[in-house]
Amino acid sequence: MGARIVAVTVVTVITGLVLTGCGGGLPRTQANLSVCRVFEKVVSNRAPMIELTGATLMTNAPISHQLRQDLATYIAMSVQHMPGVDQAAAKAAADCQSIGE
Repeated sequence: MGARIVAVTVVTVITGLVLTGCGGGLPRTQANLSVCRVFEKVVSNRAPMIELTGATLMTNAPISHQLRQDLATYIAMSVQHMPGVDQAAAKAAADCQSIGE
């Protein structure tokens, strides 16, 4: 799957999450929602990766452990241009989509 297709998929998933508030997996906390918004901006090329790095790794915000790990994996794979970055982005997007009410 191309990076552009992944970005569009991630944007669509997260936009649906933010607009409808549906989900049921990870807790719906302000920290989780905020980091997912930053993630959406990064994958749609509206923010630099450093913003996601700060929002994910350089904060004491109570982000869910799974979400923080999956975003950290995406960041690491992306900045190192590693194979599998599309899958890492899809996993992080699925985490964001799973945020419940």
